[in-house]
Amino acid sequence: MAKLTINEKAHGFSDTFVNMQCFYADYQGDIQANAEIAEFKWIGEQEFSLCALAAQKAMRFIML
Repeated sequence: MAKLTINEKAHGFSDTFVNMQCFYADYQGDIQANAEIAEFKWIGEQEFSLCALAAQKAMRFIML
């Protein structure tokens, strides 16, 4: 398992920053929405704009 820290402007709050801790690893099983996760959707790079800036940074890092 690895960790990535992202500090970026909060989505919808121009004067607020979010410090996001991302953990990633190999995973086997079904991924589904739960608790604070309202929706799970596979997206491609052309759809990154659907996500907050911090999430976009995380996805770009993982795709490298």
